[in-house]
Amino acid sequence: MDTDSDWVACLDCGSTNLKAALFDRTLIRVADSEEPVTYLARSGDRAEMDPDEFWAATVRVLRRVCERAQVDPRQVRRLAITSQAQTFTVLSPAGKPMLPLISWMDTRATAEAQAIAARFGPEFHQHCSFAAPVPQLLLCKLLWACRNLPDGVPSGSTVLSLPGLVCRRLTGMNVLDANLAAMSGAYSLQTGNWWTDVLRWSGLEAMNWPRLLAPGQAFCAPRVTHELNLASELNIVLAGNDQTAGAMGNGCGPDDVVVTLGTALVAYCCRGSNPGPYNPGGCWGPYPGGGYYELATRDEGCLALDWARNRLLPDAPLEQFLREAHLGLAEILASADSGATPFCAFFPERIRSGNPWSAPAPSRVRAAAVLEGITYSLRQLVGEELRTTRFPNGICVTGGGSRDATWLQLLAETLNAPVRRGNGDALLGAALMARGPGQTERGPVAGDGLRPTASGSAAVQARFERWLTLRRET
Repeated sequence: MDTDSDWVACLDCGSTNLKAALFDRTLIRVADSEEPVTYLARSGDRAEMDPDEFWAATVRVLRRVCERAQVDPRQVRRLAITSQAQTFTVLSPAGKPMLPLISWMDTRATAEAQAIAARFGPEFHQHCSFAAPVPQLLLCKLLWACRNLPDGVPSGSTVLSLPGLVCRRLTGMNVLDANLAAMSGAYSLQTGNWWTDVLRWSGLEAMNWPRLLAPGQAFCAPRVTHELNLASELNIVLAGNDQTAGAMGNGCGPDDVVVTLGTALVAYCCRGSNPGPYNPGGCWGPYPGGGYYELATRDEGCLALDWARNRLLPDAPLEQFLREAHLGLAEILASADSGATPFCAFFPERIRSGNPWSAPAPSRVRAAAVLEGITYSLRQLVGEELRTTRFPNGICVTGGGSRDATWLQLLAETLNAPVRRGNGDALLGAALMARGPGQTERGPVAGDGLRPTASGSAAVQARFERWLTLRRET
């Protein structure tokens, strides 16, 4: 058994999997563990989890990483938590849960989002990370609960976020970092505290809201539950949302852009010390160590790729689909001047209509069009929503799509910038924050750099312009 007393445990409270990792004093990852997140309800507009089961899963994954590393839990002196936003429950004045954990994916609060938008209008984005209220926001869902629970939500009830649930069960404290709080709709980025005007208007001012911390700020637990038996002097760090922790884990600093080719497309950048909002559709908030971030997202990333693969090669593994797409891309770019290969565009946002391709084409060409369409959509995300066109430090790419070198090269040609595959993740970013000042500036250097070529960029630019024209016309 290792007797090192400076281990860092990290927890990533995702919506698909709950993940944990254990890092040594040099931030080398020595063990991992994860479990699928279970739901009480996940259909239609409902998405709910059992608070007790989520806590039990948290205990299991943290115990498991210690067991796998053969580390005594009492040697774990730091715990960092990164989390999905919005997911929450409410405790009665007696401390009993009044409802399940309501996931960020729950969209029942449509009327409440509309009411908040009507009252606060454009002012909302000055205070909240998001440009406008949407049903997924904690504020909207809490107002929905007040209106729809048989007995409402009494004054003196406690709002408990997902990382707050973990901290309360672990230490007795209800805390939340400003990075996640800013996404809730109930926090003001202008004042750096809970947003008095919106809480007063919504009748939620008398609730017990979490104690606020800066993202990456450590606090010493006054006590630690025997269920985990971690160090008695445990320092806990709330590491913000998973995109922020992932950016930190990949060394995102000034002038850096991190894009995620995952189920959704995400573009993330640091904006420096001046507060936002920066762009009408951008999501903004505090970045660990000071300053602010901005991100933009689209739902159809690798989700669209999986959809297309099931149509074109339904029984084939992803690798076969990508090989087919590589052949199609080579054919398309080789015949760019002659036009020998028919132009076929793919529009990811149209997968729900069942017809996202613009024209019939051989399977390999349609597969190539999928990679092009997702990449062009990402270019729009970066250029139009984040309004970023210069990349002095290149672009770091994460997510499942980053493992494909041909796709990375296409991205380099499309954005006319060097790209590199990110080596870090949200758990590493959380570990960097847990190490404190001096450790949060940069994550690991990412590798597998690819650069655009003059001929490739020119050919891709011409195809992008044609893709845009077809998108407008069809």
